[in-house]
Amino acid sequence: MRKIMFVLLLLLAGFTEKVHSEDAFAAGNATYGTLKAACDAVPNGGTIRVIANIELNESISVVSKVFVFDLNGKRIVSNPSNNSRKTFLQIGTGADITITDSSPNHDGVITCANDGGNMCPIVLTETGKLTINSGNIVSPENLSNSSYFCAVSVNKANSYLIINGGTFSTTKGGNSPASVIANIGTTIINGGTIKNTNTSGDVSARAINNNGTLIVTGGEIISLSENAIWTNKDKSLSLSSAAKITGNVTGNSAAVINYIIADGSDLSINGQVTANTITYDRGSSNAFGTVCLPFIPDSKASITYYTLKEATDNTLTLEQVDALAANTPYIYYTEDGTYNVSKTTTTTLNPVAGTATNGDGWSLKGVYKRTSVFASTSDADYDASNETHVVEPNSYYIKDNGFSKTDGYVVIKPFRAYITAPDATSSNHYEISVIDEATSMKSLLDGEQTISAIYDINGIKLSRLQRGVNIVVLGNGKTGKIIVK
Repeated sequence: MRKIMFVLLLLLAGFTEKVHSEDAFAAGNATYGTLKAACDAVPNGGTIRVIANIELNESISVVSKVFVFDLNGKRIVSNPSNNSRKTFLQIGTGADITITDSSPNHDGVITCANDGGNMCPIVLTETGKLTINSGNIVSPENLSNSSYFCAVSVNKANSYLIINGGTFSTTKGGNSPASVIANIGTTIINGGTIKNTNTSGDVSARAINNNGTLIVTGGEIISLSENAIWTNKDKSLSLSSAAKITGNVTGNSAAVINYIIADGSDLSINGQVTANTITYDRGSSNAFGTVCLPFIPDSKASITYYTLKEATDNTLTLEQVDALAANTPYIYYTEDGTYNVSKTTTTTLNPVAGTATNGDGWSLKGVYKRTSVFASTSDADYDASNETHVVEPNSYYIKDNGFSKTDGYVVIKPFRAYITAPDATSSNHYEISVIDEATSMKSLLDGEQTISAIYDINGIKLSRLQRGVNIVVLGNGKTGKIIVK
């Protein structure tokens, strides 16, 4: 029995890392005192794991390697004595590195020492590719003479950065700064937080300085006193509204900035976005819907817009709108069952969802964030601390091409609107009909319904629709008001 146990212990020992007190990196079953040794040893597709906090006196250049670098909750400070740029990791030709952090709090850090000049913890050079899933990349603070700094520098046109998560930050300005992310190549941001807390108000306070191709589909980008994103001459930015932005988004006049409003994602901009083109695609839609957009879309023959002109307990009356305004809610009718619009001239967005109120006190309220509209504060799901939860006892939302009264609560998706009444109303549903010039009815609910009787406002039966207000009885027995101009 003792012999068997002894052999088992030896086998177990063979699969245990051999860790020396001076070692800070592990690759496979071995540990290393320098990152260079770990990089040389790790096979393509392998993982280097940081096993101790360390200050490095070397700047590592990686080429023709593919591996994962796991911060493991540790802190790395780069302070190479023979390299004034204080770079921790240079990713070059043929290298494809993924940085992650397997620690529970993802609190591993890569930074540079707080002295000297030209501080960039990570630099991508020729054809280098870096993917960052988690961890913290920090440009040094309290620099005495930094002339160029950033957290990550995508330094060549053919280098490639993908950010899926993690945080990237700086607090210090310099004489010739590169912000938090300096992009000359291609950078794709799907998540994570990029934050510049420098409050100098000059270019050193930018979060991203784009001098290449920048694609932002998500994440959070923050500048407290300058541009969150600046795009330089003849370079391009594609920005989704799914990204949270604090600070302005702009660029030189020759920059190409495309802003894509993502349906269903909250719009969160604390600043201004200046874009050459703006697009919004809701896709398949009911014939009628509500919309509120931070820009005035180019006219489209298949879409007609209306505002709420009159409202009573029994009837809602729409009036066609020809001149639209940004941040203003409308009801629309689309002939082909789709709603997609764009703006193809340079526009600056100042997004604050508005409210359109008629003379009777009824309102059409636009939303840019997912909003739960509650009929009563007694509802168990109501949370007064959440700004996207509101109590509107007399509210209506569009449903199946009609307006139904809120019962309990209803969720209004971003870039839409709902109706509120000033007082309690008796109607649980409104059917609104609109007549076009050919006198064919477009019914919000019943599609092909016919008119069985027509009356004027004095109750006199008419043989046909006349100019002005018409009270109609539909084939299904319902009544409504039609205005013919």
